[in-house]
Amino acid sequence: MTQEINNQLSLNKKIDSWAKIIFSFFSKLILFLLLLALILTPTFSIVTYSNDYNIQQALIFFGFTFSLCLLSIYMLIMKHIKTRKRILRVKKFNSYTFLKYLLINISILTIALSAENFHESILALKNLTSESIIYNPNIYFIHPEILASLLIFSVVLFPLSIEIIFRAMMYERLKKKSSSKIANLIVSVIFITIQTILFLSFSPQLEELVWIIAMFITSLVLTRTYEKTNTICSSIFLNMLMMSIYFLHLIFKTHIIILFSLAVIIGILIALILNRRKSLSET
Repeated sequence: MTQEINNQLSLNKKIDSWAKIIFSFFSKLILFLLLLALILTPTFSIVTYSNDYNIQQALIFFGFTFSLCLLSIYMLIMKHIKTRKRILRVKKFNSYTFLKYLLINISILTIALSAENFHESILALKNLTSESIIYNPNIYFIHPEILASLLIFSVVLFPLSIEIIFRAMMYERLKKKSSSKIANLIVSVIFITIQTILFLSFSPQLEELVWIIAMFITSLVLTRTYEKTNTICSSIFLNMLMMSIYFLHLIFKTHIIILFSLAVIIGILIALILNRRKSLSET
């Protein structure tokens, strides 16, 4: 009787093990097919509709981000083999510190947007009820698959790979050879160079200079967030939030994004005050 029970338990374990293997295989296959679709669909769309509009920058961004993803995966694997450390391990971090640096970044982005489109934003706010000024006449609306792919690449894959390469790998190596401040400056210079190539044109206009300064400060803050919270997940999440606002900027007019950013700033300020009061009451 005992032998039969043991055999049955052993059989159940084997069935359960095979079920997990099959589920893992198909879930990875589905994820791979989704990523492949996200890469191939915009590529085919760009080739098909290349005569309708200039979409070369989108294609460059997709290819560059995909290359960064492969590089970050390679770095993570090599780091794990050498040190047995999991870089992407989620750690608990101080929410007050994170919110403080988030407030700085959102404020910088809002100032940059306001400076770049000051006159247009003032004019738009005077005619806020007009629906024609809410959305951008953007090329991505013509083909939703490009917009969906850009959402995944810009809001998820790009921040994830950038933070792994720049903060978790490059910054950590530079910090060992020099001070953290110098390492932060070097990483930030490389960061704004890449951002300028991808999102801006090399022109001497004041608006371009404002954005370069804003992105430089953002990079400094991202590194500081990583340093203070002692986890790369915090800077990844912060970068994703920043790229989400940039993505919304492709869809909505500037004055809408400014109003949205101001609402977020007010919300963060309230959260910081409440968080601070809670910390003081606990001590």
